[in-house]
Amino acid sequence: MYSVDVYDANRLRQRWPAWGSLSDYGRLQRLRNGTVDPRYTQTTTNQILVTYLQNLTDYVDPNNSATNISASHLAVGTADTEPVPSNTALGSEVFRTSVGSTTDNGQDLATTTLIGANSANGNTLREAGLVDDATNTFINRTLINPVEKTSDIEVTINASIFHQAL
Repeated sequence: MYSVDVYDANRLRQRWPAWGSLSDYGRLQRLRNGTVDPRYTQTTTNQILVTYLQNLTDYVDPNNSATNISASHLAVGTADTEPVPSNTALGSEVFRTSVGSTTDNGQDLATTTLIGANSANGNTLREAGLVDDATNTFINRTLINPVEKTSDIEVTINASIFHQAL
């Protein structure tokens, strides 16, 4: 599951005058307290990709050795083609950044990433995916409602991976 929050950058700077000097993690912590509401929020599902599933299978196969992959980065792009399990990348990646924070409860992983006012500008963001930056292995991919990225907005993207026993 993904949720995307779009914030007015000027409101953030008014609320926290030192906003521009804070780390991404510091900004995310302030946004979590909810004192500034986003312009809008959306929630969408995502497609887990075969490359990730193959790696999980390799972990339990005694005849294979798995590559350690991590959801270290979030990539965003401009393509609007539906995700399919065989995707190995975004349709048209325009920006990649380190995941800002993670929560791991032993079964599920939740990540939060900030795309600040000075990042990915001039692009209409339509897709996102978690990726292991070291191996360039994409874990999942989703389409989001188009976000016209300018310096007037900051975007947080929350991505979750659920592993459930049936």
